Amino acid sequence: MEKVKIKLYRIGNLYKEIDFRALEQWNSKIFTFIDDIQTLSIQEDTQGPFWRYLDKQLENIIPKPDNKILSLCIIDHPLEENYYIRRLSDNRVCISIHEIKDILKTEEISLNNYLLRCIYELALVFHSQNSKVPISLYKLAHDENRGCLFDMNAHKENIAKSCNLPILCDECYVKYKAYSVSTEFLDRIRKEIKKINRNLFYIIKAFIQKRPIVSIVLTSLFAIFLNILSSYIFEKIKELFQNIGNVG
Repeated sequence: MEKVKIKLYRIGNLYKEIDFRALEQWNSKIFTFIDDIQTLSIQEDTQGPFWRYLDKQLENIIPKPDNKILSLCIIDHPLEENYYIRRLSDNRVCISIHEIKDILKTEEISLNNYLLRCIYELALVFHSQNSKVPISLYKLAHDENRGCLFDMNAHKENIAKSCNLPILCDECYVKYKAYSVSTEFLDRIRKEIKKINRNLFYIIKAFIQKRPIVSIVLTSLFAIFLNILSSYIFEKIKELFQNIGNVG
């Protein structure tokens, strides 16, 4: 199974918001990053309304990739029409964390989850469309928010649902299978995106908030167990030293 090759760019520093090392080290059989992440800069002001960068401005900055390579650029600025993803010409895509970072912070979800969710979405589209990314994905997405990679997310707040344990819904599975995508490729995506979740601290925190009584009971039982275990260990150590003393 051939991996989708991705060339990654960023506009600005973004080190405080994104763990680029973890992103580059993500283990996947679906895609692979080629070369090091390259930092780009914009020397001109925004030309769109509400300080948004237009597609034509980004196309002048992001280099055109070689054949069968997908170029992804991450930016912390509003994009044309306030989309969070803009598909540009020549297999170039810009992903914005503008507003998204605040939405996910409220939901206690990392930006890496968001980026990986977008990357899997784009990798599947790229693979299914003969190594091309169409400018419009309306026919490939659905309006209903299912936590799927292909939720339309007309309202940015809805993106959080597919950034923690996202799915590839049955409808999309069948749709992409009709595009001659192998079941091996689709099953592999379903398997890998299960790893996109909150870290353990936030999983425990969410469990406690949703089930406070159960959490108190479990905490009490765990405390009792530790007390019994420590008493048992103490008695065994005490017995061991007594035996050593008797031998002496």
